[in-house]
Amino acid sequence: MIRAEVFTLRVPLRDARAGAVQTVLLRLTAADGTVGLGESAAAPSIDGIEADTIAGELRDHLLSPLDSEKAFPPLLRALSPPARCALDTALHDLRARRRGVRVADLLGGPRRASVPVNALVPRVPIAEAIAWARDAWRRGIRTFKIKSSDRDADAALLGALRGAFGLGALLRIDANGSWTVEEAIARIRALAPLDLEYVEEPVKPGDLTGMARVARETGVRLAADEDARDAEAVRLIAASGAARIIVVKLAVAGGIAGAMEILQASEAAGLGVVITSRMDTSIGIAAALHLAASAKSLAGACGLATRDHLADDVTANPPRVEDGKMTLPEGPGLGVRLDPEALDRLQEGGEA
Repeated sequence: MIRAEVFTLRVPLRDARAGAVQTVLLRLTAADGTVGLGESAAAPSIDGIEADTIAGELRDHLLSPLDSEKAFPPLLRALSPPARCALDTALHDLRARRRGVRVADLLGGPRRASVPVNALVPRVPIAEAIAWARDAWRRGIRTFKIKSSDRDADAALLGALRGAFGLGALLRIDANGSWTVEEAIARIRALAPLDLEYVEEPVKPGDLTGMARVARETGVRLAADEDARDAEAVRLIAASGAARIIVVKLAVAGGIAGAMEILQASEAAGLGVVITSRMDTSIGIAAALHLAASAKSLAGACGLATRDHLADDVTANPPRVEDGKMTLPEGPGLGVRLDPEALDRLQEGGEA
């Protein structure tokens, strides 16, 4: 028998002005006491799905204990990608712990012991943002990403980063699909003197024709994020010439299994990959880290250092960043341990 517990967590951000993020934690407990952990951080501003919706979906499908892992495949197919992400991750963790191996070993084995990471620079006054970036620089991080705001603010922050760190820094901007095609072309051309590493999801998801036009007319590498939801989507991106990099998120892919299919499709199409987390706790970050450690190749630093934005965490041993790289945890499964006191402290919605 396998019993499931679902928790909705409210995790405060380091910048108290930004409030908190909500994430959903799933704990599977087998009859022998082995535990598997999974997570799906909510991103309603991107996909419109709230944490309560993810948690409710998991509770509805996991209300009763299940006889064995054989009961899970139909459940996985019935879930939305964010809910499927939590369940799929917990199953990978459970299977690996039962075998006494790491999740990365289930994925063909780790190809690297640590993964280079980028810093997501917060949208705060520029002096604060640069101080944040300098702290990341001291820890060896050399790639900086910003979320797009208005045109002048984007140029000012990227210019300040370039001025602070020179050509030794790699700069990225993520528009989250908020620009029109014409606006994307104009903005990217205006930012050309700053020598961006790439621009992520510049136009509305689904407009691959428009994105391909942006790529042609600017000559800057583009990365697909929201559009890269499964292997077939990756093949369409490659065929259209819309992007040269695929950003892989477990919550979008529906978990580790779906993300592996995206990695394989990207490799077959000759596209680079970067693995990124949402605003997960160290459970979701560890899952993405195992995926990144197992990938055949990476197109650049991965967006896994998002825990820097959280003021609290639900694990006792979060993955560490040293010399600009995040180290794969020791121990079986995901390698992270749930902190019971932190779970009580951060819990909002109780358990199923």
